[in-house]
Amino acid sequence: MEDTLELLQREWTKRNLAVEIAALEGNRIVIDPAVRKLRDYAVSTKNRRMFCLYATRAFYDRVPIKYKELIKLLNISRNALDTMIDECVSSEWVVFSEAKTKNDGEFTAAAILVLAYEHYANWLWQEWENTGTFMQSQSIIEIRDMLAHAKC
Repeated sequence: MEDTLELLQREWTKRNLAVEIAALEGNRIVIDPAVRKLRDYAVSTKNRRMFCLYATRAFYDRVPIKYKELIKLLNISRNALDTMIDECVSSEWVVFSEAKTKNDGEFTAAAILVLAYEHYANWLWQEWENTGTFMQSQSIIEIRDMLAHAKC
């Protein structure tokens, strides 16, 4: 049964790889021009993607992310962060809450960024379903449980 588990895990990895490749190849169709512009911006560099993801997480957590925290998390210069902030705030993808100083400013995703991420998450879900990744995951969990109970 352990051999079966190993084979299933390898097959799951292969299926997940197909989903990741599809995401990186841009196989997701975005019809809305405003969302497409946002998507193109977010995937153009790792730092832009991470900035958008951190702002989106701040929205879901209902805790805005601070300027200082973004500097640390992204490990970028203040100039680079300021550029991303200017681009995203002026495009209305990110909401900036001003404070006494810029260093104390806070950010969260605007509605369009949240919507774009939710569309992406729905696309991922569909890709995982289409590739059988979910079914494979359930099989792995069941075999792991059987192996764990067999050792008791």
